[in-house]
Amino acid sequence: MINELRQQCKLTPIKSQQGIDDYATMLVTDYQSADLNNDAYVIMSNMSFVEEFDGKTSAAELIQKWMGEPNRRPVLFAPGKQGSVQFVDLDGQIYISVVVVSFFH
Repeated sequence: MINELRQQCKLTPIKSQQGIDDYATMLVTDYQSADLNNDAYVIMSNMSFVEEFDGKTSAAELIQKWMGEPNRRPVLFAPGKQGSVQFVDLDGQIYISVVVVSFFH
């Protein structure tokens, strides 16, 4: 759904990579250790958010809600080709982690 929104706005869809998926998960499980730094590239933009998920809200409802929130909307439209959306269960509570990253190689 996020990629559909990005394409409607003529933005590059995000592609998932294992390292970014791991980073998105760590934003929930171990925020202080979450790190994308690597000698192979320079991070130009790294935008993300994490929120609790009730397990009932549809993807379309989540996108609509995020579009109305000034701290979520910029992440959906952030520059970058890589990103991740992860649902993480932490102590019985489910969280959504959304990350959009732009790298210079």
